[in-house]
Amino acid sequence: MNTTLVLIFALFLIVIWIIAGVFITITEINVKPYSGQDPLMGKGYTYAFWAAFVTWFLLALFIVLVIGGAALLYSSGAGEAEAGEAALEEFEAQQAEGGAGGFKGLGERKEIKGGANAVAVILISLFIGLLFITGILAALSAYDIVESPIFDPTNASLNKAYIDAIVAASLSLGIVGLLIIGLITYVVVSKTSKSSKKRSKEYGSTGGQELEYHVKYQ
Repeated sequence: MNTTLVLIFALFLIVIWIIAGVFITITEINVKPYSGQDPLMGKGYTYAFWAAFVTWFLLALFIVLVIGGAALLYSSGAGEAEAGEAALEEFEAQQAEGGAGGFKGLGERKEIKGGANAVAVILISLFIGLLFITGILAALSAYDIVESPIFDPTNASLNKAYIDAIVAASLSLGIVGLLIIGLITYVVVSKTSKSSKKRSKEYGSTGGQELEYHVKYQ
């Protein structure tokens, strides 16, 4: 798995999540003046409020954690840089000698890469979950807004609130749905490919044994 591509994909999910958050925030602003006039409109406002709150609060928390982590790494990186260079030189020397140390260093590099992949996958899973939550809340908000007896399509504020909630729900749940379809397709194709390779290997092994038998006894 290419860690860089996974991180780029995680960034793409963040952008979609932010866009959905903008739309549901506009819904929350437009519905608020009418939220006390009808229980359904009030529920629609509540769903929009929590969708917007979860989006911006968690996004701010994520930014703080990223900045804090970067600052921590920067402050501790000066001393670790020299140690890292020394370790790299030692690893290259061990590889040149072809000893067991080179294989050990290679294993450590694989472990680091595997850890980075795991972090990237966790990030993607987290943002998929957040997109799903935002999408569900936006869909519930849109449903309650349009079902409210005081909803009027000619009212510019309410009509825009409803449309923006639909857009937020479509963006969030649409991306999640496509990801699920893509994941299922990937799993099916991978299993089919592995089965084909296994059958091909078994056939090649059987064919080689038969050829050896014919050559031996002719």
